[in-house]
Amino acid sequence: MAELVLSAFLGVLFEKLASAALKSIALNKGVDAEIKKWQRSLNQIQGVLADASHKEITSPPVKRWLNDLQHLAYDIDDILDGWVTEAMQSESTHKSEGITNKESVKTKHPQLHYEAKLYMLLQGGTGVPHLKWIGVEGEYNAMVIDLLGPSLEDLFNYCNRKFTLKTVLMLADQMRFSSRDIKPDNFLMGLGRKANQVYIIDYGLAKKYRDAQTHKHIPYRENKNLTGTARYASVNTHLGVEQSRRDDLESLGYVLMYFLRGRLNISLLYLIVCLFLNKLPKWSLRFGHFCHFSPKL
Repeated sequence: MAELVLSAFLGVLFEKLASAALKSIALNKGVDAEIKKWQRSLNQIQGVLADASHKEITSPPVKRWLNDLQHLAYDIDDILDGWVTEAMQSESTHKSEGITNKESVKTKHPQLHYEAKLYMLLQGGTGVPHLKWIGVEGEYNAMVIDLLGPSLEDLFNYCNRKFTLKTVLMLADQMRFSSRDIKPDNFLMGLGRKANQVYIIDYGLAKKYRDAQTHKHIPYRENKNLTGTARYASVNTHLGVEQSRRDDLESLGYVLMYFLRGRLNISLLYLIVCLFLNKLPKWSLRFGHFCHFSPKL
């Protein structure tokens, strides 16, 4: 079962590696040879996974092997996402009063106007950047928001990839949002008098969890595609369950543990396998998982 889940995630990576956008980015960065090398490595991993069905999943060496493969796949996914983010930022025009994000008016899945509506809906809320302008500029949809400071990921790297417990708790007190893509890069610090305020950006994947008129919660659904960043996604998200507030809270927990530990030593794949096999209830898996990987206080 574990090898099937990992194989499915590798399929997502293959799609990213084969995308025209990533090929263009790779050529501009001069890393097209590295991309081809990753494709060969992932092909080899898939071949090995095909033989894994004959191995005993309860074997500790197999667990460690699958865990290492999972981390390798997640690391590659993070690097690819980082390159895409960097390319998008290079398309942004930084001014003294704001940041202009752009997307082509011909894009098949436009998100900028949807994201702008959410900014307007949340306008005035603590930690929500001010929307200055949304419209069409030439061949692009464009949106201008407040100019913000470094992301939490930037600060984390500046602090040698380790935050103190006090810092993490202070951040946790401010990180209260639901966006379906919780990750360090989407939390930015303010500037000037608001330098201590945490802001959240990128609402393109955000979704209402209940009807605005009836307040009825969205229905439970399964077989959903993974939304957001795989490394910080909840167990239910990996299982294809419709995301809600609980999943953002779980993802936020992973982000905070990442800040405390320096990296995520999460055997998430093994947790998913346990859930599939119904060996342990969800609450005991999550509680035991956090107790095992949290620092000794």
